[in-house]
Amino acid sequence: MQRQSAAVSQHREGIVLAAALAGALDECGRCQLDLRRPSARCLQQVVLRCATAPLGRLSLADTDDNGSLESWASVRVMLGSLLRIPCRQLAWWRSGHAASFAPQGPSNRLYPFHRRKMSRSIIFPPRSITRRTFLSQGATGWIYKVEEGIVLKYPLTGNNDLAKENTAYDIFEAHHPCPFVIQSFLRLPNAIFLPLFSGGNLQKRLESNQLRGPRNSFLAVLRLEPIPLVERWAMELSGAVAWLESLGLVHGDLRPENLLLDGEDHLKLTDFDCVKEIGTDASGNSPPWARLLGPEAGDRTGTWGVNGPQTEQFAVGSLLYCMAHGCEPFQKEALEQDLDIVRLLKHMEFPELGHGLLDGIIYQCWRGRYASLELLAKETAGLPGAIELPRATILGSSYIAEQRKRCQRLVGEGLVGETK
Repeated sequence: MQRQSAAVSQHREGIVLAAALAGALDECGRCQLDLRRPSARCLQQVVLRCATAPLGRLSLADTDDNGSLESWASVRVMLGSLLRIPCRQLAWWRSGHAASFAPQGPSNRLYPFHRRKMSRSIIFPPRSITRRTFLSQGATGWIYKVEEGIVLKYPLTGNNDLAKENTAYDIFEAHHPCPFVIQSFLRLPNAIFLPLFSGGNLQKRLESNQLRGPRNSFLAVLRLEPIPLVERWAMELSGAVAWLESLGLVHGDLRPENLLLDGEDHLKLTDFDCVKEIGTDASGNSPPWARLLGPEAGDRTGTWGVNGPQTEQFAVGSLLYCMAHGCEPFQKEALEQDLDIVRLLKHMEFPELGHGLLDGIIYQCWRGRYASLELLAKETAGLPGAIELPRATILGSSYIAEQRKRCQRLVGEGLVGETK
């Protein structure tokens, strides 16, 4: 009976996975994805096999013509992009050419996410919040402008969505603040109050400098940011991750959406729901913000490696490339040919770089040449733009105290409902 019960449970979870993959495939069609591409064909096979395989089990050998991990990584990345969730939440395969990705309990990262999305309904904010200005929705929360200069992050499902980020802010506040890391005004189990930055995020800034086509697809770079400004951004980003390193932490989700810009174009690192301790296993991200390790990693080939300077500086290198070149690595090249970016990065094949100071730093980051993020921060601090342009400052304690009172007033007026 126990074996039969486990089989039924496993089969049900297989159906859940099939539904998730089928939804992604539907999205492929809606976005007019070229289903003749190898990665798209592989995705079709995944959906079909997952829906029909006994007990929801299937292997890489069953679904991939060449059995290569790179192809599976491509599918994983595609799903992450289509579902608009971080690739770290789709870690549903095991390394090896014939590894099964049947439900494996807590170690399988896909299922907790989809249970959250399917079994537990998304909680929409109360009317007291939704009548305010909606800004965005992330993996863990809704973002609203609730008052002049104040943003509220409200949990997406109500299932401790903000707990990890609240813990990160608790750690931050036990140390002298970093001018390149966002500071919070007030934190509750179901709410995080943050400053509003008028410059938006780096992703929006990049897109404003690009020619975008149907469905907001990238077509070309129209203009580049001034080099001195990019050099200051490099210093600010490196300073932020080096500060986290000094606390024994990594950000774990470095990408343009998580870099905010204030009214004076200073960069601020935000979104700390993926913070991890240095030395723990990395759970990856979509390319080009993370890289599957290649043959140089020995036994760790095909994994994301260990959280630390290597993983973070790789993401920093890709972000600096965006800032300096106006688009993501391989974004221009992908317009001309079908590229397997996961395979290229795994084998340390990168876009062509120039000979300037910024490209030199990008080169070093992509190859993991900095033994610590502190060394990276020191190098970027010497860039001309980092020296010549005005420096960012932290929010003063009196200002934060004043804003905290405003947030407490909003809570007292019932903005976020009952607090736990």
